[in-house]
Amino acid sequence: MNKLRFKKLEESNLKKFINNPETLVFTMNSYQDIIATNDTFETFFKGKNNLRELVNPHERIVMDKAIDSVKAGHSTTLEIDFMEKSKVYRPYK
Repeated sequence: MNKLRFKKLEESNLKKFINNPETLVFTMNSYQDIIATNDTFETFFKGKNNLRELVNPHERIVMDKAIDSVKAGHSTTLEIDFMEKSKVYRPYK
């Protein structure tokens, strides 16, 4: 029973994290296509289908290096500006 309780608690914590309006959550494939998002991401970036649509061209190199690091099995933290509207960028971490 403890194992089930632990899994329920873990699920509850994950739902709180995903549904936090201060948190952007998205999943992308190896082509940087965005395949799943939380509601907050959808609110700010409705209709955006690829990570490259959101990133300033000058920051793509930084983003690509961070993604390569994750692919190699390392964790990384990245602060990057995402374009919310045409030519309007906002920093996210």
